[in-house]
Amino acid sequence: VRVLLWNYGGKDAETYDKLPLHKKLTYFTFAFVRDPVSRFISAYDEICLKLHDSCSFYDRISSKGLKAFLNYTIQNPCWDEHVCEQMSFLQGFLRIDMIADISNLSTALTYISSRLGFEPPVSPDMIEKKNEGFS
Repeated sequence: VRVLLWNYGGKDAETYDKLPLHKKLTYFTFAFVRDPVSRFISAYDEICLKLHDSCSFYDRISSKGLKAFLNYTIQNPCWDEHVCEQMSFLQGFLRIDMIADISNLSTALTYISSRLGFEPPVSPDMIEKKNEGFS
């Protein structure tokens, strides 16, 4: 999706914040969300299993470690962007025209492409190819 912004002159949230109100009302805004449970498990994997030093207080490979991670996150919401509620990233937008589940990326990109008048419509394959080499 970042490639959509770069290639088609879209705006990111930071740029959007600086726009005058009348401009904000003309933008088609969209966001992708992910299943919260799989996102949380992925966050646990990313933070605790791959970044070992970050989670030295966890027994990283046991259910006890996952429970400790969950309890810590409940007590300290948004302590890392991987565990923040996804809605927190949408604050500041006047409206969101479309929120799509990332598992339906192909369908969502087809709709976004047609809504924005892209010819040919953007496909996930195009994004993968353009995104190669970016981290």
